[in-house]
Amino acid sequence: MGRTFVTLLVYPWDWGPEEGLALDYARRVFEAPGTLYGREGVPFPLAYTPLLPLLLAPIVRIAEEPLLPARLLALAWTAAAALSLFLLVRGRSGPALGLVAAALVLAPRDFSIWFLLVRVDGLMIALWLGAAVALLPARLERGADALSNARLWTGAALLLASVLTKPTAAVHGAPLVLGWFLVDGRSAWRLTGAMLASGLFAVAALQLATGGGFMWTMQLWGAHPASLALFKFLVSSFVANNGLLIALVVVAIVLAWRRGERPFRDAAWILVLGGLAIVPAMAKVGAWTNYPLPLYCALVVLGARLWPTTPPLAVLVPAALGIALLARPFPLPTPADAATSAVLYDFVRERGRPILATRPDYAYVFVHQPIEVEGSSFPFLAVAGVPGMQKVLDRVRGRHYRVIVAVAYFWPNHPAFVEALEGYEMAAECTLGYYYGRTVFVMFVPRGEGARPPAPPAGARCVTYAAAPDSAPTAP
Repeated sequence: MGRTFVTLLVYPWDWGPEEGLALDYARRVFEAPGTLYGREGVPFPLAYTPLLPLLLAPIVRIAEEPLLPARLLALAWTAAAALSLFLLVRGRSGPALGLVAAALVLAPRDFSIWFLLVRVDGLMIALWLGAAVALLPARLERGADALSNARLWTGAALLLASVLTKPTAAVHGAPLVLGWFLVDGRSAWRLTGAMLASGLFAVAALQLATGGGFMWTMQLWGAHPASLALFKFLVSSFVANNGLLIALVVVAIVLAWRRGERPFRDAAWILVLGGLAIVPAMAKVGAWTNYPLPLYCALVVLGARLWPTTPPLAVLVPAALGIALLARPFPLPTPADAATSAVLYDFVRERGRPILATRPDYAYVFVHQPIEVEGSSFPFLAVAGVPGMQKVLDRVRGRHYRVIVAVAYFWPNHPAFVEALEGYEMAAECTLGYYYGRTVFVMFVPRGEGARPPAPPAGARCVTYAAAPDSAPTAP
């Protein structure tokens, strides 16, 4: 993983098309705080709770190129998550299996990339796992444990911080609170009271500070439709990609049972329930493989805690799984990816603001403009007629934007938005590389201006189109 960290640290461009979203929110903390929870869709308001933008704000304020220090922060929370996993296993199964557990979470590309990207998932999960270190009871048995004041308030603070990073952490964290009713009633009521009081205070404070914009922004997620096909894909791909891990967890349960233990009393089941709680939300368009990452972490913890600690099985089999996962190629940027991104971003910077980008969000960071729309939400918000979408439509019709960068297949399926593009022509097309593969972006400029990027250098996956002011553009 060392090469992975170094390669991503020095890569000058975003490695996920949504990374600019977090950086833009951080910049607005200082420059336009009133827009973070504005009650319209333009500029796109802060779609999550505010902890990550607050942490990134000093970085964006000081650094001219914020990606490197932001990735160092991501590296820090990745290390914190690995440490929490180690601690959750070490006390039950020893340091060797604790190290194996930490390696198992950092190894597979399907999930470890989510820790390293500059977005909310890694920080949220690191804080959730840290809360588990403090709050996980010794056993799921009446009288097996009780919360001290230090454990209660440390765990509650970390769990609240997790929710203040991404609201879905409340779903993941609920079993950490409710599980105490199986162990110690007094601890359960104290922890429940602390979480309810602090959570209600946080929401009330956010509502007051934003003039009601916080809850208004949260309801924008309702514009995303549900997709049974997406749900089936995410569940089946998780099972297929992690079948060996799931099998080893089952084996660990059986071996623990044969040793005379009571494996279903292990407290790690609380984490498993927290990971499973998000499964229904996988049907929402916008969900992706980051959703089951907490479940993956929980299964690693459960399997490692139940695995036998006597040789030769103690470390041999889990270590072999870790080696197998490490052998899977990790998605890293290449010189061609860098050359392609340079063409797109240099042209965006040359054109200057105002721009409209339906991804990559980093384009807005380049021109110091608040994000006009958010790519994965734009088509749904446009069709739903969310306040602010008419403003975008009018600006496209009026050729207000100096450049439009659009994902080739993700423009609103709405006649008015398609027709509005007639005032623009295609200037270039670039296929940018990201952690999940490649995405085709089309760059539009106002018709008749003739603006084009320079001839792409060798290796760049870009095509420049000749000016053709009399021909109608093709909508992306």
